[in-house]
Amino acid sequence: MGPEPPLPPLDDLPEGIRDFTSAVRDLYRQSGSPKLFYLNLALGSQDDPAATIAGNFALQALRGEHLLPWSIAERLIHMMATWADGVDPDETVEQLHTKWTAADVSQLLSRVQDMVVKTSGKGLATPMHEDLMLARATLEVTRGPGKGARWDFEDTPITIGRDHNSRVQLTDESVSRSHARISRTGVNFTIEDLRSTNGTYLNAKSLVVGEQFLLTPNDQLRIGKYTLTFHADIISRLQQ
Repeated sequence: MGPEPPLPPLDDLPEGIRDFTSAVRDLYRQSGSPKLFYLNLALGSQDDPAATIAGNFALQALRGEHLLPWSIAERLIHMMATWADGVDPDETVEQLHTKWTAADVSQLLSRVQDMVVKTSGKGLATPMHEDLMLARATLEVTRGPGKGARWDFEDTPITIGRDHNSRVQLTDESVSRSHARISRTGVNFTIEDLRSTNGTYLNAKSLVVGEQFLLTPNDQLRIGKYTLTFHADIISRLQQ
């Protein structure tokens, strides 16, 4: 166990990143507060381990002043969870991925809000208003009947089911008439199972009926014989 490096107080961090950074710090302590050099050494790619050590990604994750790419954060989280007693690495990665996604969305919103719109002919600038932000999503059948079918949507709720009134109609008998529903709050999309006969699976895990689960880009939904991939992005309405 090494001494914990000096870290900025959580209250000094950008609001959207605090929850994720706090969880990373807790996991670091659970793993025995290993020396950052060894963490970076283990984290480094075989192609260029020196770049990881020089980048000091472990310290960046603990400081929380900006968000590491998920591909790096995931390896770091899994490694620390493996070293921690009584911690399930895969479950920990999943839990922190949800927090990382929320932090990533928060950063994206902050960047969008910092954009400026020049008023005509006066050279003035005003911050991008929240009403000018747009969350757009797509469901694509990637396995099962009708592979390749896509549904684009911005407004919710979106019902998925066999019924002809369903926005996303899946006609196979393995799908309930009203099987699942996608809702949106701000730029976040969630899914819930509507007491379907065969259940709804998010990344191979069965959803608890009556609870909403956050959707993130490239999530896989299994509904009956269908696998659907969820795509989403946040853009300025001015880009339309």
